Amino acid sequence: VHGKASPWRRLVAGFRHQASKKERTSAMGCFEGAHRRAPDSVTITPRRIVIDYGTIQTPPEDWYAGDAAVTEVFHALSVTFPAGESFFMDSVRHFEETLRNTHPLLWQDVVLFFKQESLHSAQHEKWNRRIEAEFGHPMMKLERCIDDVMQFQKRFLSPLNQLACTAAFEHFTATFGQILLESTDGLRQMGVPQRRLWMWHALEEIEHKAVAFDVYQAVSGGGVGGYLRRCLAMMWVTVFFALTLGFVRIYLHWRRGILFNPQTAMSMFYFGMCSPGYGWRFVWPYVLFFHPGFHPWQQDDSHLLAHYSAVLESEGAIRT
Repeated sequence: VHGKASPWRRLVAGFRHQASKKERTSAMGCFEGAHRRAPDSVTITPRRIVIDYGTIQTPPEDWYAGDAAVTEVFHALSVTFPAGESFFMDSVRHFEETLRNTHPLLWQDVVLFFKQESLHSAQHEKWNRRIEAEFGHPMMKLERCIDDVMQFQKRFLSPLNQLACTAAFEHFTATFGQILLESTDGLRQMGVPQRRLWMWHALEEIEHKAVAFDVYQAVSGGGVGGYLRRCLAMMWVTVFFALTLGFVRIYLHWRRGILFNPQTAMSMFYFGMCSPGYGWRFVWPYVLFFHPGFHPWQQDDSHLLAHYSAVLESEGAIRT
């Protein structure tokens, strides 16, 4: 019988493929200097996005298909980005001197990574202010709370552990972006300005998805120690991200008076398990992160980048 292989067969095949001598970067061995490059068609391109949110709606409009529960999930995500992306940049910046001196090509990608993340933070800060004005949520206070939590991490994590966490966080954001762009269901449900915001952000997260990972591999020296550290970092990030996002999401649902509404539970289940299906679609890429020979660009998303870059250009969404 011909057709699509089951997820479990793809999992086994993926592990065999990654373990091949040709594809892996000396699993459990040292990183050999130059980082793995993205496909030739992919370049990290900081874009200045043009988004007009229009006039403030009274009452506020649930811009995700009229669904208040899912609308607030994206609001909760947006709260985490300014402080989160500042943490990501700082964790890489710890190793600037080493990168400049011994990994100049990787440093060029890091500079572009910084530019993209700075633009993301600025755009989400702008949107968070708009959410506060329209929905009444204390988005600025929530941003400060997230920043306090990220600063707490800095106090007890070493620079290398912070970098390992950033590599794990970036795998989260790139995977969420890949699911959003590949499924297309989520984008279709959004209002026009929000669709543009999340399309742009997802696109650029995929473009620079390997930068923090490559920096970590370069400065950690690889080997068993480096592998175990990044696995532990992913476990920590999983718990940390789930608790942080979960807390903000619950709070926003509570403020809307929908926290204990059965419709909210149904919406969350459908969003996570059916369309776009973030819950089940995330499992496969998540498991692969724990493979010793993992690299973000083993998943080639260049076709998504080419398509959505063209979409943004055709919409006149990029400021030159």
